[in-house]
Amino acid sequence: DKVRNMMRSAREWEREADLAMHGASNDPMMSQRARAMKLAASRYKNIGICFQATLHQRELLDDIVAYYSLMAAYFPRVALGGAAPASGFSLPLPSPAPKEFLSFPEYYVENMCQALSWIGRINLQLLNPNAVEQFMLFFALFLGSHDYVTNPYLRGKMVEALSSYIPTEDEGMDESNPWGRSHVPAGSQEVTAMINAHPLVIQHLIKALVLLFVEIERTDRHNAFYEKFSTRYQIGEVMVYLWDHPGHREAWKHVVENDPKLYIRFVNMMINDSQHLLQEALEALPEVRDIESRMADQESWKREPSSTREELLQQLESHRRTLNSDFALSAIYLKLMEITSSDPSICARFFDVQIRDRQARILNFFL
Repeated sequence: DKVRNMMRSAREWEREADLAMHGASNDPMMSQRARAMKLAASRYKNIGICFQATLHQRELLDDIVAYYSLMAAYFPRVALGGAAPASGFSLPLPSPAPKEFLSFPEYYVENMCQALSWIGRINLQLLNPNAVEQFMLFFALFLGSHDYVTNPYLRGKMVEALSSYIPTEDEGMDESNPWGRSHVPAGSQEVTAMINAHPLVIQHLIKALVLLFVEIERTDRHNAFYEKFSTRYQIGEVMVYLWDHPGHREAWKHVVENDPKLYIRFVNMMINDSQHLLQEALEALPEVRDIESRMADQESWKREPSSTREELLQQLESHRRTLNSDFALSAIYLKLMEITSSDPSICARFFDVQIRDRQARILNFFL
């Protein structure tokens, strides 16, 4: 995460420097500051590349996979008292959770999920079939087991790792289908096969995702409000992928029919987030248009004090980041609404008496 944040910061500094240089062609002081920022961004990026090169070493990655696959196999055995059941694992896990299991530090799970997310982005083929089975079993057992992993943030890290192995959108896809997904990358075939074939995963993954979507609303973390959007986006990505597989779709219907209160909360929070994100984006658009119009009038823009131009350029970059984020996050909610609307038994929950009037008011507001 630190390496990724470092590279992201370097890219943001480069964009800000380019904007500053564009708006300060006749201001030597601002031009000098922009060049200094670009040089700092370049150095920062080089440091990040060095870290990446170290973390890409095959021997290190093989050791990481071996270590965490053993950890993923060990946790379920501790949860069941020290031995794997002869008939295989099943859910729900025994309640209450054993003290031995609860004594594990939370960073064990967090570090494992961060390592899996990293490997999912750089080299999917590092995961051998045995490691894939151990990791998928771990997610199936603990993603929805609140008594064992009480912190929703940690379960969100599990979803982040899982989403790293879900096929990503195809850059060359049809423009009329902005949510279309590409074919499964060769290196992740074993992962996706396990997701779509393992009975425990098929039976329980959808409900675990719906439950986490609801529970991530409130955590004890200081930036929980913003973290929930990232986690819900990743949950949405996984759910959109699972929708196309009959076993998972049946499990989805089972959640809707047998736990309607949970699913209605899920729908209600999805609508809440969509409203917040789209409203925030619509409020940012006029601000972007206003600043871009001022920049287009070059004579007037040159007469502005350098401090004013710098402040406006920072606001413009901030608004653009907000728009990119809000539209990307809201798109996954709209896609979830779209695909579930094709099934009468599922879309009926959108017309439940608890949410239908409010949903109508929101639609009227945007229309």
